[in-house]
Amino acid sequence: MDLETLARAIADNVLERLRSESRAPRVLVLAKRDESVAATVRERLGHDADLVFLGEASDRAPERCILPSLCCVEMVDLAAGRASGPKMTEALRLLLSGARLEVLEFAYKAYAETAPAALYALYEACEKTLASYGVTELKPKAPEIARLRGGLVTEQDVKAARQSGAATLMVPAGTLVTPLAVDAAKEANLTILKQL
Repeated sequence: MDLETLARAIADNVLERLRSESRAPRVLVLAKRDESVAATVRERLGHDADLVFLGEASDRAPERCILPSLCCVEMVDLAAGRASGPKMTEALRLLLSGARLEVLEFAYKAYAETAPAALYALYEACEKTLASYGVTELKPKAPEIARLRGGLVTEQDVKAARQSGAATLMVPAGTLVTPLAVDAAKEANLTILKQL
C-alpha cells in the first residue's frame, strides 16, 4: 500500500467518524408520518432530531422513542401488558426490550375537571404503572424567562410565571412589585429582574 492510499484511507475513516458523531439523535415516533406531530416532537425536544416514523426503514437504532398520544384504552391495555394494533404492539415490544417511551399527551388529562374522581384516579394509577415500565410524559420545554409588560407585579403574576416553568420574571424598569409578590418569588425560587 502506498503512502497516498494509506493517507486517503485514514482521512476517510476520520471523516466517517466525524459524520457519525455529529448526527442528530435518531428518534422513533410511534405514528404514521405527520408534519404537525414532527413539529411538536422537535419543539418538545428543544433541538434538531432525525425523526423516523412507525414502519419507516432506519439505518441505526433510535436513541429515543416517542408516542404522540396515549388514549385511555391504550393506556389501560399497556399497563396490563396488552397491545392491539401496530403502534401499541411496537410500544410493547420496545418496553419488553428495555427501551423507554416518552408520551406527548396522556388523553385522560383532558378530563381532569369533569371525570368522576374514582375514574380519574384509575388513569392516574395506570400512568404510575406505566412510569414503572419506563413510560413517561415528555413535557413542553419550559421557558427560562417569563416577561410581564404591566406596571405592577402581583403574587398571581409570580405564580403564573413559575407554573410556566420560568426561573426569571422580566419586568419594565418602573414596575412596582407588591410585598406578596416578593415573598412568592422567594418561596418559588424565582428572580424578578427589572429591565434597564
